[in-house]
Amino acid sequence: MENINIILFVFLIFTMLNGTNILVDLEGEGNCIMILEGIDVAADGDTVLVLPGRYYENIDFSGKTIIVESRLLMTGNNYFISHTIIDSNQTGTCFLVNSGEGEVTLLCEFTLCNGSGIYEVNGGYGSL
Repeated sequence: MENINIILFVFLIFTMLNGTNILVDLEGEGNCIMILEGIDVAADGDTVLVLPGRYYENIDFSGKTIIVESRLLMTGNNYFISHTIIDSNQTGTCFLVNSGEGEVTLLCEFTLCNGSGIYEVNGGYGSL
């Protein structure tokens, strides 16, 4: 298991070095104030770095092969998992990855809450 974590970490660092980093900050100090805005301006291979806060939104990766992450991977501090929150406020799923995104599309180290999911004729999926 430790080898898998090391491989994933090396891969993420390599990906971050080859793409653009887009900073999301609710306080307005980054490139965007909402995660979805960061995803919208991202291109394949980019990383959307999300600073701590409660983000009331529904995330859709829209077919992009990108990484969306809290600051944990860059700092190693577990604080960022519980303090970087995607809250769907019961308005749907917290995030969607269903539009042909690549295998290396990642959502890393967030707290997800209040997702109500997506309901279809044959059942529902995506709630957290």
